[in-house]
Amino acid sequence: TVDGRFDLIALHTFLIIRRLSGSDASEKEHELAQVLFDLMFADMDRNLREMGVGDLGVGRKVRDMVSAFYGRAEAYEKALQGMDKSPENTTEALVDALRRNLYRDASPDDQQVRKMAGYVQKLVRRLSEQTAEAFLRGDIRFASIPFQ
Repeated sequence: TVDGRFDLIALHTFLIIRRLSGSDASEKEHELAQVLFDLMFADMDRNLREMGVGDLGVGRKVRDMVSAFYGRAEAYEKALQGMDKSPENTTEALVDALRRNLYRDASPDDQQVRKMAGYVQKLVRRLSEQTAEAFLRGDIRFASIPFQ
């Protein structure tokens, strides 16, 4: 679905921006995080227009998407805090955040949501291992997907 695609793009974009905006990030990384955010929503704007949303409706829809992104980012950030100190608590918090924000009206089984939470944690670690230079080159390595 369109919403499902937005939610997955928002999740991955949030995780990259989170990595690029950390306390030890360089000015260039912070700038890249902003560029990524801006490009994501410029692309959303373009996609809405291609889907036939009129000029007057696009601005409102993009504002709603930005608001949704920030809400999800806040939920995911809260869930990821303390990941290194308490992975079990982080997993439970992520399961809850993913169920509310990624899956929403769907009813996936608990194992599927837990696999997704594990993937998110693995991706956070994988992104943290990548250098600023790699990000600036556009060389982002995602974690392998745990689903068949």
